[in-house]
Amino acid sequence: FLDSIELAEETNELNRTLDMQRDRAALKKLKFLYKVSNVLAEDLPLKRTLEKILVHIFDLLRRIDRGVFVLLDPETEKIEEIIYKSNKPGDYASTVFCGDVVHRVISSRKPVLVSDAKTEPSDFADTLELLKIESVLCVPLVFGADVLGAIYVDSLKRPYGFRREDLALMVNLSQRIAPAIVDAQFASEVLEAAESLSDDD
Repeated sequence: FLDSIELAEETNELNRTLDMQRDRAALKKLKFLYKVSNVLAEDLPLKRTLEKILVHIFDLLRRIDRGVFVLLDPETEKIEEIIYKSNKPGDYASTVFCGDVVHRVISSRKPVLVSDAKTEPSDFADTLELLKIESVLCVPLVFGADVLGAIYVDSLKRPYGFRREDLALMVNLSQRIAPAIVDAQFASEVLEAAESLSDDD
């Protein structure tokens, strides 16, 4: 009987600890989305906006090594701009992400998540091993019928650079960012049209 009481107390303590951890994680994610909303409200140039959001992504997902926004040209749907943050020395735009993963996400409009490249079966196993990527998460940037690009994060040093619930957070983030990208593209088109009219005069 006493053993049962002690076991019940230990179980309750464990449940309280788990609840506290979940609460802290939920609060951290809410703070992250609040910071992102503030950045989007600052009305900065798109590149600067995405650079600031990458800083917040790194603050949230401490185990990742690289974060990338891949943006497509709205006319050709080819990669137009790569905005990234990396902890790996010598990284540059064309090598800062796994192209196979990004192209799959853009073409399928579906996220890709590989938490542990060495143990999880995936279509990208050989490529990830070659690039020495331990874990990767990539979600599409979609607005209406248009694919605008993708958000990509990975970990090079260790698996599980993020948890599975981080996928939902990144999807939420993509839904917030996509309208800002469309607005920026529209503003750019208006500016180009105005400059063209000015040149004609």
